[in-house]
Amino acid sequence: MPNNIQAGDTYTITLKTELYDERPQAGIDAGWDDDSYVRPWLDGSSLSADLMNLTSDYWWQLFNLGFQNVGSYRVINRSPSQLKNIVWRDCVKYGIDAGYLLYGKDLYGWNFSDDFYAIIMIRTDCQPILEHVHLQGASSATGVGLHAQTLVFLKNCSFGKVLPLYYGIRASTGIRGENVFVSTSNTYPITVESKKYGKQFGITIAGYNNQKDKFHQWYFEGEIYNVDEDATIDPPSGATTYIKMSPNSHCSSLYPLIHEEERYQSGTSETYTWKFYPSGWSSLTTSDIEVEAWFLEESSGTKRKYATANPSSVTNDTWNDLSITISPGQAGTVYFKIKLKKYELGAFIALDPKPNVS
Repeated sequence: MPNNIQAGDTYTITLKTELYDERPQAGIDAGWDDDSYVRPWLDGSSLSADLMNLTSDYWWQLFNLGFQNVGSYRVINRSPSQLKNIVWRDCVKYGIDAGYLLYGKDLYGWNFSDDFYAIIMIRTDCQPILEHVHLQGASSATGVGLHAQTLVFLKNCSFGKVLPLYYGIRASTGIRGENVFVSTSNTYPITVESKKYGKQFGITIAGYNNQKDKFHQWYFEGEIYNVDEDATIDPPSGATTYIKMSPNSHCSSLYPLIHEEERYQSGTSETYTWKFYPSGWSSLTTSDIEVEAWFLEESSGTKRKYATANPSSVTNDTWNDLSITISPGQAGTVYFKIKLKKYELGAFIALDPKPNVS
């Protein structure tokens, strides 16, 4: 749905019917297709060896499986390319020691008894996307939820929300996420091992601990979060908060701090103007602030083009304009990136969250 809905607007929603009736049904043919939520259980009987070893056999896809009672080795050594609807429980060491995983969805694990091994271990060979991953500890805080030695993308995940873990997330290089809950009841909620394996660490979690009203994003280049308005910085739009873009020493023209937005636009040309308030800068220039927009270029199809713009002037301790005009080929979503390309100690940018659209 568009984000500019007005009272009295009328929309037609077309529902698409899929052939779900053709899926195997438990009790009839008991199929194990990738949509079924009926799963067989593999019991390791306290096995002191890898239950499933996929080393050098990378392209397996595993769906709808449960693993339990594996001893002091791995449940899955290295990994398939895809996992869906997998449960690990009542094990000692790794649930999965993943070397080549590309995508995982609906992954659940709990009650791992060794504090220094992980339910999900992501090695440096892959950069997977993980959705709906929920990892718990035991009656006492034991086990590691996610140990990531490479960049991992998380969406709608929780770590120790019901039963605490020893480590919620151990990250060596980077985590990106949306709607992530890491319980503060974990002995170590998030542990960072910066610069390990020759890479810089970065973390971005939007909706961290489900506090979406506390909008806060962590980046390698700095932080972006909401701040209640004060007597000095009062957004001219009347908004009750402003967006603070606070860079750190890694922020530069090559690695800018980026605030992202998306807005629905009809096929007509529109100009977007953000107000921004620089504070504490000694030498901020117009080239240090930029807005980039991606939009549909053609009257049909999905090809996109982008446009950029810089402010005409930058003045400390006052509200400046950052404007861009978008003329799309058809109605659709426009994706904006507002970039800050410079760092000074203690300096930041306040952004009015309500741009003017004309």
